[in-house]
Amino acid sequence: MLRTIAKLAAAGTAGAAAAYYTTQKRASSPEGPVRPAPGASEMSPARNTLPSADASPQQLRLPEPPIRDIRIPQCPAQSGPCGTIPREVCQLLNEQIGHEISAAERYSSMASFLKKEGAPPALVKKLESDAEEEIKHANAFKAIIEKQGGEPQVRFPANNDSGLNLPRNVRGTGETVELVMKSLDEAIRMERHVAGKIEAICEATENGLTSTTNPMQRLGLRQVDEDLKPFVLEQVTAEKDLQLARAEVAKLAGDPDLPDLFEACERIFKSDEDNHS
Repeated sequence: MLRTIAKLAAAGTAGAAAAYYTTQKRASSPEGPVRPAPGASEMSPARNTLPSADASPQQLRLPEPPIRDIRIPQCPAQSGPCGTIPREVCQLLNEQIGHEISAAERYSSMASFLKKEGAPPALVKKLESDAEEEIKHANAFKAIIEKQGGEPQVRFPANNDSGLNLPRNVRGTGETVELVMKSLDEAIRMERHVAGKIEAICEATENGLTSTTNPMQRLGLRQVDEDLKPFVLEQVTAEKDLQLARAEVAKLAGDPDLPDLFEACERIFKSDEDNHS
């Protein structure tokens, strides 16, 4: 054993000589040679294989530890609740979700009120349908934020409204006509309010496209701009349909031979429903 150690040392492989000595010493100990742990290899290259006497210093190096997984941090434009959307646009989108939900509640309240007052069922059904449509819009605005890697955080507008300013205890055809007219006026007001908010988002998106130098934000803003186009067209169409319906009701009210208002509303709002189907 000593001759072997001397040869290894003379060859300049001091590490190999020391390893050989330690191994031989353990093998000749009273407890016997050290056995590998259960499941371990009998001759693990990292521990039990002895280097040859001709091994170079590079071959005697211990194996390097495994490289750990490295997590690449997200670009600041992709992290946080806004994703790739600039903060201003993201805030307006979150506010729009609140506006759409508030409009849905308003339409639903109007439908319940008109049903109680005995308004034409066709108008009640239209308002209930409008409430459902506004909820779909709210979910669509949530999807716009999610598509850009953001997290929707609904912001509800301050409610300074004292309630529905509609005629109560309606009696007779004349009062019913007034109730229908004022209900349509309220619906037109709400559609204009929501359309104005969407227009503000479009303007903020355009401003962001001209000011940002972040390529991820530019891509996100372009997609938001595309996603907003159907809403702009729909808001214009919705207000136009309400204006036409109001004009039809006003025309009926001015007719001395006023036809049945309920049948007229059935025709007016049925055609409106067909235009959107």
